[in-house]
Amino acid sequence: MTQAQFPLTNRVFRKYAWDMGKVRCSTCGKAEWSNKGVCTCGNPHARIDLWYQGKTHYFYKNNEGGSLDYREAVALLGKIQTELDDCRKKGIPFFPEKYKEVEKRKLSVKLDEYLVHKELQVEKRRIHPSSLIAINGHVEQYIRPSFGHLNEEELTKSVVSNWLDALPHQLKRKTRINIYITFKSFVHWMGHTVGLPKIDEDDDSEIRQAISYEEQQEALQRIPERHRDIIEFGMETGLRPGELVTLQSIDFNPMKGILYVGWTLSGGVEINTTKGGKRVEIPLSDRAREIAEKNMGGEYLFTHWYTGTRYGINAPNKIWRRFSGYNLCYYEASRHSFVSQLVDDGVGMLQIKTLARHSDIRTTQRYSHPMRGRDALNSRGRVIEIKKGRKEG
Repeated sequence: MTQAQFPLTNRVFRKYAWDMGKVRCSTCGKAEWSNKGVCTCGNPHARIDLWYQGKTHYFYKNNEGGSLDYREAVALLGKIQTELDDCRKKGIPFFPEKYKEVEKRKLSVKLDEYLVHKELQVEKRRIHPSSLIAINGHVEQYIRPSFGHLNEEELTKSVVSNWLDALPHQLKRKTRINIYITFKSFVHWMGHTVGLPKIDEDDDSEIRQAISYEEQQEALQRIPERHRDIIEFGMETGLRPGELVTLQSIDFNPMKGILYVGWTLSGGVEINTTKGGKRVEIPLSDRAREIAEKNMGGEYLFTHWYTGTRYGINAPNKIWRRFSGYNLCYYEASRHSFVSQLVDDGVGMLQIKTLARHSDIRTTQRYSHPMRGRDALNSRGRVIEIKKGRKEG
């Protein structure tokens, strides 16, 4: 339809053309593109939103079945709008589905694009490098062999349910859930609307343990003095090992006795884990403050006595396993025990959630392993006698 056949002002005509089609980001849906054809969210892939007969039609693929980039999307939108105008002139129907036929292709190709998308997220530091390694493993071992040969329209709820049932039974529940989370992430990224089944299995994950403060102190005496400070500091703060080994001297404020936490180690790379790059402020106990004051001065708060550089992420666990004499990992001896000891001391769960920096209080509850069960059992029968009041009347 031309402006002569549809006499509108330029302003109204531009609005009509705007509503008819728009090139947007395939990930965030924005129409904000850089000069290089990349969205402000970092995604180079585009989609076309076409408004036609009261419905929005979406186009994601080029003629070869690959993802559209910005220039291809603009060119394809121009082609669609030209054909749409011709159809209106001739009074014949326009079929948007004609341009969607190229999207019917094997899921294996889409899995490749999904992995490229995840690599971009790592570059933008939105996910950990270690998460990308896990996602790649899930795709190549469990998802691609089962779904790579299918077309998108063949992906049904029953097919997914059968796949879940066929997953190796020796896998732990947590592993099965993580594989399924990767699959659901892929399906949602693809824009597929199939109903997905739920996992309903018994929890066969390993039961975590915790030890008391007295047991921690006893074990510390067996840790070599050259490693004792980093091990004890983790117990006093409940920091994750990746956070513990990346602490720098500038993260400690000796005047206020507080610590700023915002970095961790993932896949051998130090990454920022806080939103907006802002570090989280946590208070320190008197003992933790004493340890920090003793070790500050170098780039990192804790450095290995032999290499002179920071510890590796597995170092605290290896030291604990070798010298402590306890059959549990350092994560349990530090972070799990930190939370459990606070619970036993009667600290409120919301306050513990803040100190442990959990986003969900249910996570805090899973970390809690109360160790004073015997005291609770021994209190049975200790009934306080309540004096009866005088009867009235």
